[in-house]
Amino acid sequence: MKQTLLALLFVLGSFHLSAQSLTGTNGLFKIPSAYVAPDGHSYIGASFYPKGYYELYGNGNRFTGMPTFITLSFYDRVEFMFRYTHQLGQVVSFETGYFPDRMFTVRYRLVNEGYNYPAITIGLHDFSEAFGGTTVLPNFYASYLVSSKTFETPDLIFGTTLGYGFDLTDSYNPPLFEGFFTGVEVTFTHFPYVTLVAEYDSESFNAALKTTVLGHLHFAVGLLDMQALSGFFTYRFNLSNR
Repeated sequence: MKQTLLALLFVLGSFHLSAQSLTGTNGLFKIPSAYVAPDGHSYIGASFYPKGYYELYGNGNRFTGMPTFITLSFYDRVEFMFRYTHQLGQVVSFETGYFPDRMFTVRYRLVNEGYNYPAITIGLHDFSEAFGGTTVLPNFYASYLVSSKTFETPDLIFGTTLGYGFDLTDSYNPPLFEGFFTGVEVTFTHFPYVTLVAEYDSESFNAALKTTVLGHLHFAVGLLDMQALSGFFTYRFNLSNR
């Protein structure tokens, strides 16, 4: 009976290093990782940004943000994402002049993870900012190189991520990641139902708990800047025969 219960718990709360982040890409909590899901694996989901951490227009008005996204993977190397972010409490109409933020992201894994070296991925969030910009305040624009490596012992799975964000534009608005960012994920093999996350996003420290239910539903809850409650959920589905 005990073995059956443990097996059931493992299925209901299995661990996956390759999981989404607040921004919709594969990552830890807020920062991206170098991992790209296998070909055909896709995600649809939503995240929550508390008031004070999301601003669409550069007028000082801040609202609660709810990004929704769909992320597609191709050839085990390419990740493509579309994100639609709404400010809760705002009315979408021509009269109010408010329309939710829309953006695309592409990521390409340059190097696959090996025994002695990490995976390396290049990412570009929000094409419009990279090619001239828009009139609104970008919230998720970023360009970066990121590396990730996973280590396993009999007692835990330890994932490390280190990246550097650089600015390809001359906009006065800073990118989402500027300078070094880093983070770790820890899962205990005897309790693989929850993953502990700690990260530095180039500006502040964040912490989170993540889990996967039934192999398809990913959930995370955490603290931005160690004080603002945030989180996300995604559903994984497969568009290929693999």
